[in-house]
Amino acid sequence: MAILKMRIAGISFDKIGKGFYNISMQDRKKLAKHQTPSAAKTNIMYNIKKVLVGCTFFLVIVFLLQLFFGFSQDTSDNQNQGINLKFSVHDIYLAAHILRSKGEDNFSSDQFKDDIVLLQKYMEGLSKEHYDKLMAIDPSEITPQNMDSPKLKDVRLFIIKATETSFFGKILTQTYEYGKACRDQWQKNYPKTFDIIKELTGLPLNKTFTVYITHPSLKNRLTLQNDNAILWGNYEEWDNYSTVYLWHEVMNTYLPQDDVGRAVLELLCENHLRVQLNGGDYPPFINGTPDLKETKEKILDDWKAFLNSENKDILKFITQTKQKLTSTQ
Repeated sequence: MAILKMRIAGISFDKIGKGFYNISMQDRKKLAKHQTPSAAKTNIMYNIKKVLVGCTFFLVIVFLLQLFFGFSQDTSDNQNQGINLKFSVHDIYLAAHILRSKGEDNFSSDQFKDDIVLLQKYMEGLSKEHYDKLMAIDPSEITPQNMDSPKLKDVRLFIIKATETSFFGKILTQTYEYGKACRDQWQKNYPKTFDIIKELTGLPLNKTFTVYITHPSLKNRLTLQNDNAILWGNYEEWDNYSTVYLWHEVMNTYLPQDDVGRAVLELLCENHLRVQLNGGDYPPFINGTPDLKETKEKILDDWKAFLNSENKDILKFITQTKQKLTSTQ
């Protein structure tokens, strides 16, 4: 930009562009001696405007700082006092899970089943050798975190090829829609369910998990404790199904995984929490693990007494229940 020089009353001005001058503070004082009354009045008004603009800017900065720190504090408090689920779709893991879920036992619903079978058949026809290698990998290796693992190097490109097909695009859209429904249901039920679980367990519920959503027509329910992750996908068999089972997976990380601990977990989530949300009663027990039915029946009376007690401590209840069952054997 061109800079032009001019002098008034022995004072140097730098003209920057059209009509804009840069004047030093020392020269402003000199110039004031040569000002006409109208010019002096104009200068006073200019200084007043500067003060007002400065004050306004300061107040805006203070407001924004209060807003920022207030929001940060509220967010921090919420995370420290509750369970935070981050819902995500990992497309490569999703494809791997779909390809490995061959057979009727893997389906939770016939809805969209044809779309899934089409992708499976197409990829098997593309390379049966790579499909067989994928099926031979240990299930524990098929997680979102392991998609870059050396153990999958022979099939990774094969899985990626599946994500590039039109078959997968349709399935991916269905999965995203299901994931949004899960997230919305969780958020809607969270205030009520958090209070229920907190009151019944007496535990510090303050963990964060990433929930990797898979296709709703395929069964998938697993907690990866070391990765603070939950793998989740299933047909919504009854109202608030996802909310109940996501809490089940969360509480997996808090309760012991022996028979008594797992039986109490099912009483807590699949039965008590479900009834609190949907109404009804139990028994009969819903969607339980068959080999835990006898244990649940044995401890049911103690569980109901626990529900009516004050200052609940679920870990203490599990310990006392184990001791009681041992002493009666």
